[in-house]
Amino acid sequence: MCDGNEYDPAAKFCASDELYNLCGGEAYDIVEETCFDGTVLNIADVGTCGSTKYDKNKAECINSTIVPNANVGTCGTTKFDKTKKFCSSSTLYDLCGGKTYTPSSQFCSSGTIYNLCDGKTYAPSSEICDTRDGKTYGYKKIGTQTWLTKNLNFSTTAY
Repeated sequence: MCDGNEYDPAAKFCASDELYNLCGGEAYDIVEETCFDGTVLNIADVGTCGSTKYDKNKAECINSTIVPNANVGTCGTTKFDKTKKFCSSSTLYDLCGGKTYTPSSQFCSSGTIYNLCDGKTYAPSSEICDTRDGKTYGYKKIGTQTWLTKNLNFSTTAY
């Protein structure tokens, strides 16, 4: 009996004259503990991320997203999700097609990693980089052919 009410001890327990559901088959201290996903946890170990509860022992809340501990990285003092970002020289960058790159010499465009052109980014979907002089040149597709929109600025040495 619990406060005069009968109950099934295989499904419920009585605490402070109130009935509670068992947690994974266990009773728990309603003041210090809570039931989370069928496991009894200390109340301090349950966090809220947005409106979703999570187990602080297994994950962290980063930018309103629950991130499993195995995917949590630190960049300086900032925590981040390693499945979405990476840290280089204490700066966070988005992964490029799921891969890291070297921001000092590379950049990401549409999920593909490219080398910088003379230290600068360019639009790979409409430009090429001439690594001989570090200049970019536009190109355009006409039918099935690809044409440069201007001539390469490349000098040759006369003999």
